[in-house]
Amino acid sequence: MKKIFFIIINIIFLSLIGCSPITPLTRAKKTPKIYTQNFCCEEKVKKSLEKRTPWIVYSDRDENPTYYNAGGKVVLKKASYMESFLVIGKKGNYLRLVKYAPDIIENNSLKNRKQIVYYGWIHRDNLLLSSHAITDITSGRSYKMMATMKNEKALTDSELLFSKDSLILYKEPELLNPIKKVALHSLFYLYKKNDDRRKSLVFVKTKINPENAKEAISGWTSSSLIAPYGNLFYSQLSQIPLQKLTIIDASKKAITQEPTSIFQSEGDFMELNPITSTKQEGNVVALDTYAPINAIDNNENYVYGLSGNPITYKQFKKLKDNLKHINIVFAFENHPNVKSNFEQLVISINQFKNQLPRKGNVIYRIGAVIGFGMDNNTLLEISLSKDLDTTLKELDKLADIKNQISDSKEGSWKATLKASQILTKYKDENNIIVSIGESGNNNEKVEDPLIQSITNVQARVLGYQVYADTGNSFNNFVLQIQDIILRTAKEIATKKKDFLVNSNQLRAENLFVEKGDNQYSLDFPGQSMWQGWVIFPKKKEFMSQDLLVSSLTSLVQEVQSDSKNITDELQKSFAASGMPRSKISSQWASLQNLPNEYTTNANFAKTFAGAEPHTLFPALVEIKETDWEKGNRFLLLSEDEIEVVHNFLSDITQKQVDYKYNAKKDIKHKKSFLEDDGDTIKEKTQETPEYDNTRKVRRSVQRSYYKWVRNNKLHPLKKRQIKKISLSKATELCIWMPSSNTITKKFTVIDVGDRKTVSDAQLDKLITYFLHKKETFDKAINEENQLKSNGEIFYKISREYLP
Repeated sequence: MKKIFFIIINIIFLSLIGCSPITPLTRAKKTPKIYTQNFCCEEKVKKSLEKRTPWIVYSDRDENPTYYNAGGKVVLKKASYMESFLVIGKKGNYLRLVKYAPDIIENNSLKNRKQIVYYGWIHRDNLLLSSHAITDITSGRSYKMMATMKNEKALTDSELLFSKDSLILYKEPELLNPIKKVALHSLFYLYKKNDDRRKSLVFVKTKINPENAKEAISGWTSSSLIAPYGNLFYSQLSQIPLQKLTIIDASKKAITQEPTSIFQSEGDFMELNPITSTKQEGNVVALDTYAPINAIDNNENYVYGLSGNPITYKQFKKLKDNLKHINIVFAFENHPNVKSNFEQLVISINQFKNQLPRKGNVIYRIGAVIGFGMDNNTLLEISLSKDLDTTLKELDKLADIKNQISDSKEGSWKATLKASQILTKYKDENNIIVSIGESGNNNEKVEDPLIQSITNVQARVLGYQVYADTGNSFNNFVLQIQDIILRTAKEIATKKKDFLVNSNQLRAENLFVEKGDNQYSLDFPGQSMWQGWVIFPKKKEFMSQDLLVSSLTSLVQEVQSDSKNITDELQKSFAASGMPRSKISSQWASLQNLPNEYTTNANFAKTFAGAEPHTLFPALVEIKETDWEKGNRFLLLSEDEIEVVHNFLSDITQKQVDYKYNAKKDIKHKKSFLEDDGDTIKEKTQETPEYDNTRKVRRSVQRSYYKWVRNNKLHPLKKRQIKKISLSKATELCIWMPSSNTITKKFTVIDVGDRKTVSDAQLDKLITYFLHKKETFDKAINEENQLKSNGEIFYKISREYLP
């Protein structure tokens, strides 16, 4: 009887447990293979690239109802936006959930059952099913997406989708409750689309977790406002001569366009062009990319400057483009101590070049006038050039042969005058003249033609006195430089009012302020509207060259600050005007195949507040091979991708080639200490070193390629395929940038293992090459190469820092 009683009790207990949604046997489901990395385009996934952890999902909207039964209508609870859950069951398109908490899960088993909060059933369409952004199957990297306009749909609801120059993100696909904003033309990542694909859920991070999902910038927006921006490989096509440009319009029709100004777009990311594929035919390289086409024509809008003259938006855009350029001409006056110290001054200019502020999209040109040298009866000059290294090499050559240069008989300020004349071609850009001398002329003040010439090119002047002796002529250098700066500043400030729109930018006069011992500059922006510096030593002393570097660097920073202030205030003024004369760009409308009678919301431009949304149209570009090789190429890397490149370079250089020590050879050459006259050492240093066994090094290099070529690939190459590809191609598959090293182009991966094909010396050069690139790559991870987008950091790494 007692036995029967216990059996009945156990049956009742098990029945009660069976009725509960959470039992001791309940386990969390493992993440399905396709959602381990959120692979694109509903591709069938046969394997997982990551360990299959418990499946964590997120509510993709606010007030998200869950139900007692799968497919039922009785609501159990409501989930908030990005609330995280563990999946414990699945029935068709419905998932059974419990609220995620780190202390209720161990491996895939649930524990602390009293703390578990049951949430019932919910349709998978109302959940974010992966913690990863959508991933490219080929490269294994997350797709970078840009906040920009795909078509005209966004113009219809511009007030709903835009706020000034930002996209509004919402808590739900119906776009009812705003949650965040992201900047126009900034980057983010796509995580999912709703069932009709008209709305998209985006995050600024490539991967989320329950701890950061709610805090990360995310939300829903129209799918017409996000466009692919490539994965990793980019160029600056605006800086490369193009042979041909073909744009694919909205109807997939190929249209040939004039390539001259298509890629002249503004913004950190708009100026980079994603390269999705390259193909070489003869001496022409064909690139698949995206052409940014402006959707709005703002050119007819205008505001008034403080001078009373109108400033059109077209003029404003031209001004912004001009102010990107900073042209610096070094004027070496015809003075004895300038010539005698020429080598040291050139070294200082080289140091200055390495310290040039590189933030933003500034373009530098450097040139020089040699006042103590002649060339065909005119002062010797080095033309302004964007190729700073070439200019500095020319200066180095002149420093080496300065005593062979034809002497000049020109007096003071002639080099400075010539420098201003060189700048005439660039008179609307930022210009700086560095006047290097030691004495002035005997006139009371500088002659008007020099003042007028400097004023015409709107140049800032930095005067640097090499040596100060007693006597009026040395005092005159300082006094006349001050005269040049004050008189030109007064004239240029009047011109500057044409582009100033805020009275706070005005100053009544230009005053000098002391920056240090014998260092003075115009007090910008405190009491001066312009910039200028004068530096001079104490009597009977030479001026320290490091002050030339530091003061010129400070002047360049002031110039950049001035340019930014002018353009920022103008942008605000245009935005405040409401942009009533804006219209749809005819080029954009044509590529979108819009009818001639197409019209949009009359207030659409006011919503953008002066911003210019672009559409990225697929394009084919043809470039001469020589121009492509000279052009800028970059990897645009997230912090996760930086780690991948660093780990590859560390892995491939973990074993290095070393020399073998031969003790017998040393004994053979040994001579008496008293008899040895050094010939033994000389002979020994000329001998070719003998390498130690390189078998392990060769295997290590090959293993690195086998590993990293296949890393994070859903359909990786087989080992036998990797063996046959060149080291250059293998490197590209590892870090997305083809290697330009001659050894990597010449040999294949399997060749590395053959000492007869790749000698020990060649292997040594290869490893040394990668070690050098590892060092340069690590140095390139700095603030100067950072691009920021919605709080996330990307690094623009030039090919010179990569293998």
